[in-house]
Amino acid sequence: MSRWMRLAVVAMLAACGGGGDGPVSPPVVPPPVTPPPVTPPSTKSGVLLVTLVTPNADDGGVLIDVTGPEGVDSIVPLGGYEAYRRRNWEQASALLVGAIQSGDVLEVHVRDVSKASQYQVTLRQVASTAFELRSSHDGYSVSLHQRPGS
Repeated sequence: MSRWMRLAVVAMLAACGGGGDGPVSPPVVPPPVTPPPVTPPSTKSGVLLVTLVTPNADDGGVLIDVTGPEGVDSIVPLGGYEAYRRRNWEQASALLVGAIQSGDVLEVHVRDVSKASQYQVTLRQVASTAFELRSSHDGYSVSLHQRPGS
């Protein structure tokens, strides 16, 4: 047998899987792994409270904004104040009118109270009972906290 012929026979045997114990079986492929179903995180709607601290006894109006990651469902005035409210997806605003005192002034209804720390409250304007805007907000503060039991 010529050299080329031997080379051709070896190549054919290698290509056909010859020289072994029989036919070559295909490799075993394991079945695909199915991931567990994704469970959406549970959310619990609830109420946050806006607390105002004022250094003055003659405040007649305050304008407060609340923003958060999932917006605000609604805002409800506390303390018997007259309220003018505006709400869109990103922000809720409330103008409270009356003899404004320190304490809880608004209920903020949210879709997920577990995100309470991501909400922000801002005191935008303050007016006296004589309807004069306060030029300084020194001594004022607003804070947001979860209502107990919510």
